[in-house]
Amino acid sequence: MGASRFALAALAVLFGLFGFFTPLSIAGAHTSLALAVVLLLLHPESRSRTVDFFRSHPLSAPLIAWCLVSILAVVFAMDRGESVVKLKKLALIPLLPLGALPVVRKSLRPILGVLIASTAIIAAWGLIAHFRAGGGLEERVRGISGHYMTIAGILMVVSIVILGELLAALKDPHPRRILFLSGSGLLTVAALLGTYTRGSWIGFAFGTLFLLRKRRLALGLLAVGAVLVYALGPPSGRDRFHSMFDPSHTHNVERIETWKYGARLVLQRPLTGAGLVIPRHLMEEGTFVTDAGVTLVPHSHMHMAYLQIAVAMGIPGLAVFLWLVIGLFRLGRRAARAPLRNLWEEGLVGAFPAALVALLVNGLFEWNFGDSEVLGLLYFLVGGVLGIERGSEV
Repeated sequence: MGASRFALAALAVLFGLFGFFTPLSIAGAHTSLALAVVLLLLHPESRSRTVDFFRSHPLSAPLIAWCLVSILAVVFAMDRGESVVKLKKLALIPLLPLGALPVVRKSLRPILGVLIASTAIIAAWGLIAHFRAGGGLEERVRGISGHYMTIAGILMVVSIVILGELLAALKDPHPRRILFLSGSGLLTVAALLGTYTRGSWIGFAFGTLFLLRKRRLALGLLAVGAVLVYALGPPSGRDRFHSMFDPSHTHNVERIETWKYGARLVLQRPLTGAGLVIPRHLMEEGTFVTDAGVTLVPHSHMHMAYLQIAVAMGIPGLAVFLWLVIGLFRLGRRAARAPLRNLWEEGLVGAFPAALVALLVNGLFEWNFGDSEVLGLLYFLVGGVLGIERGSEV
């Protein structure tokens, strides 16, 4: 009995460590997950719950289908050797049954607190580095990993989670909790702006509007805040904002031409796709010259999650992805109807669909679901929501 309790406690700690390391270190996050999976397989009760999840939960069918279409994409890939490596992202799926364990739900408050705190720390670190280097687009916030789009995706999602938790906390305000959430939220949103990542800005805006859609006062305050940020922010930020609406901007031209070329690639291999890694020579065939005489070669991805999936996995892969997304929204709706034990759970289930909206809108401009850190964060949150939805007795 003592060993079983220790194993359960260790599973909760390892799940929390995954959240802690997500904005800090992919190696730390994946090591925590690997240890958790080993312990999950060795612990009979947790293993039984995992098997039950994949046998009976409504989300298991689209998850299994996603695994199958991913494998088929490798089998029919133009470059199997490169594509097979990408299957490692399927190893993140155990975060779902891990998060659904009753012991994790019992520890959800400190687990979410750790995720928020570590993200706020990396946001503060990024902002300090940003301003010490002089600020601006060239010195954008990049995070420890150095990838500004990765940290922007994490900041976008966690900022919405913080807002959801803050809205719930205001129902029974405790000064320390309000101060923690407010301070963390200011840091993460400021750092998100400092990434100069337009797709994540748009995703955050839509996710926040969705979260606040029934709160007129909050929407008004949001509008005032947005105007102040625009008016008082640096000129480079306003230039970046304006570039979103400039069809002649180099990056916009590149995206549109890449989307056109991606559509042609889908028509070439509509059923199987080109593989999880699109061969470089195939991308080079989409080289084009702008009206200004600049030669551009499409990036290694399609600058859009949905088009990337269709090119890589064919239309069946895109259909399964959309099936999975629908399943996640249904999960969020069921969790919102479940008996909630505290305001932290209420904040999470409130923020969850808004975070999905943010990711889906962000996916119109980036291959965000191909980023292991962002995908891992999504699965981490899904696991927490699953624990609430299943309502298991602790």
